[in-house]
Amino acid sequence: MDPDHSFREDLSALVRRDAVKRCTTQICVVGEELANDERLNELLAMHFKLKVVYSEKDGREYTDSDMVFLVRSFESSEFTVLREANKRILGPGVIYAFASRGHEIIPFPRENRPLFSYSMKDVRMCASGTNNDESRKLVDLIHFMGGSARRDLSNTPNEYLVAKAARGSKYRDAVRFNLPIMNIEWVYASWKRRNEVDFRATEKSFMDEHRLKPFEGLRLCFIGFNHDDKVEMAEVTTRNKGHVVLHHREATHAVFETIVGMDRDRLKGRVDDSSKAFNVTKQWFWTSVDRGVCMDEEAFPAFEQTQVKLQPRENRKRQAASPGADDGVPAANRRNMSKTSIDNLESSNNSALPEHLFSTDDLEKLTISPRRVDKRRMLCLEMLETEENYLRALNLMANEFKTPLEERNADPANEVLTKSEMAQIFGKIPPLIQVHSNIARNLRTLIRHNWRNDNLIGKMWADHHNDLQKVYPPFINSYDTAKQMLDDCDAMKPRFHNFLKAVESRPECARNTLRDLLIRPVQRLPSVILLLKELAKRTEKSNPDYAYITHAIGYVEQVVSLSNESRRQTDNYARLLELLNEIDGLPADFVSSSRAIISQVEMNVLATGGNWTDLKGRTICFIAFNDFVVLAKVRTGVQNLNLTQKTNKNLTLSRNISFIDSLKFRSEKKKYKYSRLCYFSMFRKIERVTARGAHGTIYVVTLRDNIGGDEPLIVQPGGDYTTDSLDYFMNTLCKHAGMMASRELPIETIDDEYFATSLQTSYPETYQLLLKAMGNMTESSKDGTLRRSSTFKRAVSSVSLSLSRISKFSSRSNLHNMSERS
Repeated sequence: MDPDHSFREDLSALVRRDAVKRCTTQICVVGEELANDERLNELLAMHFKLKVVYSEKDGREYTDSDMVFLVRSFESSEFTVLREANKRILGPGVIYAFASRGHEIIPFPRENRPLFSYSMKDVRMCASGTNNDESRKLVDLIHFMGGSARRDLSNTPNEYLVAKAARGSKYRDAVRFNLPIMNIEWVYASWKRRNEVDFRATEKSFMDEHRLKPFEGLRLCFIGFNHDDKVEMAEVTTRNKGHVVLHHREATHAVFETIVGMDRDRLKGRVDDSSKAFNVTKQWFWTSVDRGVCMDEEAFPAFEQTQVKLQPRENRKRQAASPGADDGVPAANRRNMSKTSIDNLESSNNSALPEHLFSTDDLEKLTISPRRVDKRRMLCLEMLETEENYLRALNLMANEFKTPLEERNADPANEVLTKSEMAQIFGKIPPLIQVHSNIARNLRTLIRHNWRNDNLIGKMWADHHNDLQKVYPPFINSYDTAKQMLDDCDAMKPRFHNFLKAVESRPECARNTLRDLLIRPVQRLPSVILLLKELAKRTEKSNPDYAYITHAIGYVEQVVSLSNESRRQTDNYARLLELLNEIDGLPADFVSSSRAIISQVEMNVLATGGNWTDLKGRTICFIAFNDFVVLAKVRTGVQNLNLTQKTNKNLTLSRNISFIDSLKFRSEKKKYKYSRLCYFSMFRKIERVTARGAHGTIYVVTLRDNIGGDEPLIVQPGGDYTTDSLDYFMNTLCKHAGMMASRELPIETIDDEYFATSLQTSYPETYQLLLKAMGNMTESSKDGTLRRSSTFKRAVSSVSLSLSRISKFSSRSNLHNMSERS
């Protein structure tokens, strides 16, 4: 709704209400400055048709009870005199506000309630944490701007709490009533803008600047946290106007890390009993940051007090009479123990007899179960338990993270994540919940409620194999994108970070982060396969479930295989797009969903023959696809383009590349320059040089050219690639070329004997090129890569050429006599 329209309606209602009572008919303009304001005087006389009189002093000469006094400043001596005389006083802001909205009457002000503007109209203010003088000043300013003040909160519309610190009973009431809580500066900043006709103190952007921070006026200390957590929480405290102290006795709030086991007593020992600080959990801290208010400390106690509750007399008597009532075992555990006793001794009629009626020997016999432990059932119970735990993790993501975020995002003003971000992080979770809810329900029926040794557990998994196949490949395929989006939003969006911290600190999350929960579906099916295989071992082959378990293992493994294959294809396609984008001059028809990268390596070409001489002395990238090999020249001084997000095991295409970004990438110099395409049939021979003249790793790759015939390329590892990288590429190339060309392509060896005899006579061109290449070789650095000495020679010759060009201009024969005439 338009705020101006709302304000006009408010003023209209005010005019109508006061018009029934009284309206201003005459006004006294006090002071020379207002008397000389032509526009103001024209509005008073012509627009509002008021009887206007002027006073050069303080207006006390006019004693008419209907007279309204117009004062320029509420901080002037004239204002003080008139207010002490209980006169009706207005400021110029009221006149301009009514005139700008077309009203022709001015309400009659109340006695001793000066009104300067309507910037706080309808605001009902209650102050907290202020002394008497400050409260009186705040009340005056609120009245001057058209608002009202209350001593206590009553949970009525338009109520606001103005506080100095995030504590106190009024503050707690305001949080409970969900009222806006403002700092004192909100009132003072509004008063500074009192002359702005269209200004409203309740504008959202203005209020957001002056909301009371959740830790304002508080002193926090952090106990039990690691260094990184302390640093982050200290920064958050400072941003939220709190102070960090080192000692418990100096704090208003002591924030404790989640207390588990023996750590509870250790941390409790660090509590100063003389301190009046609230001992709260980190959930209180992060929930306060997320909600923007200091949460109730009693809801987040770090150390819960043990309370002894009195029971009715009948219950106490009954409890005293029951065996084992005071054995210190919780009721739930006693129920479990009773249930176990019934399972183990269900054929015994003496299980309910008191222990003192039995001899020691009898007790020892009773403690031994007459039935052998059913290992198959125990494993089925484990399967059910893990399934229920997994389903709880899925529901936790949906109920504690996804649903609250959707509720906040429903209000555009409070949006935490966009719809696209929500879909990428949580979009694949609901289908998993639906499938596993059905699986858990069926397992519960078969294992917990209606157990029989021949229940078809394997059949249940086999029946759900189609459902699993529908939901798991999409999740696995998008997992990296979801995880990357989660990390990016966590790092770039403070509101989302605060939300995550608040939810993750809750007890129900059991110290699991959303990132931890998000990986659970990736781990679930492999664990199901292990459980099914173990169940097969504990199931007799005569059991009808045995065949179903075997089929179920195959079905679930098939789902895992399909999921991995889908992910592998996505990763390969992403890597393909990345690499193709880095090659300049690549034909447009290279992009294909059926094309995949097999391997790639960068090699220094030491020598070539025939039509390949343009590659000599260059670093060439050999990229083996599944249908051919691309050769691209490597440009120096060009960095890889960051079109992919690199993870530990794979590459995933970034989904945040815009059209403008793609144009930018296209215009930048790319790392590779396309040279030529080679089919696998063109690779005729690959030889590894082990002769003594070869320092490091050298390969001779013989390629068949349709024009020049078979031509050798003598190469060594280049760039950041090592000897192992080159060996792996050559082995992969030979294997794939053998499959594509339907012929074997083994890696042959050029040793000292072959180099000196057969190579020289059978392949003289290759011999001469290799001999020249080895003659120009020097030993490599420790990484195994080689450098040619001719590279340095070429650099020196380039410098010499440049110097010779400079000497041309520095020669005396090229200098002319200077004229000494001016």
